[in-house]
Formats: sequence, C-alpha cells, structure tokens
Amino acid sequence: MYYATTNQLDRLLNEAFSDWPLWTTSVTSKLSNYHFEKTDEGYTFELAVPGLTKKDLTVRIVEGKLEIKNTNEDSRWSPSFTKTFTLPKDTDPKNIEASVKDGVLCLTIGLKENSENIINII
Repeated sequence: MYYATTNQLDRLLNEAFSDWPLWTTSVTSKLSNYHFEKTDEGYTFELAVPGLTKKDLTVRIVEGKLEIKNTNEDSRWSPSFTKTFTLPKDTDPKNIEASVKDGVLCLTIGLKENSENIINII
C-alpha cells in the first residue's frame, strides 16, 4: 500500500488541476476562493459566492480595505461571512465596478490618476 505525504498530494493535485484558474493548494492554505490580478487599467478581483445574488452582498471600501459581506443568513451554499482585503495604494476607491454572475463576484478597480503604471515597450 502507498501513502502520500501532504506535500506529495498537493503536488499531485496542483499538476492534475493546473489548468483550473482558481485551483491552488498548499500545506498551509485551503482552496482559494478568490483571484486578484493587476491589469493595465487597474485591478480585477473575483470572489466565489455560490448561490448568492447582488441582493445578498454588501461591498464597500473602509480605510483602504475592501470589505465584502454576505447578508443572506439563509443561503445553503455560502454561510454568512465578512471578508476584508487590503487594497494596493495605487487603487482609486471611487472608480470601482461590481457585478455578480454565475456565482462569482467580479470587481474592477481603477488606478489613481497620479499613480505610476509600467508601460510595455513594443
């Protein structure tokens, strides 16, 4: 009989699901249910919110932190939660768009006008 260590199991799962964009495992963290990425226009943020709609969620910026709350206490797929994420300093809290589609909360966060942005030379 063969027993895999946690590191071997993590490596096996990561290789098997490497083409799944939100799949990550590690010894110290659980499956990640969010994705944060910088783009040329700003940042994109996606959070898995299965079974929830825009009526169930409250999204706000408090002192440079993104706060997301599930206000639906009756959801069978997503228990009540409050998640807080620190935003990068170059984000513009007045330039944010949000939508919920197919169980994913999507946020587009713009950059401050005076922030620096790396320009690719072609």
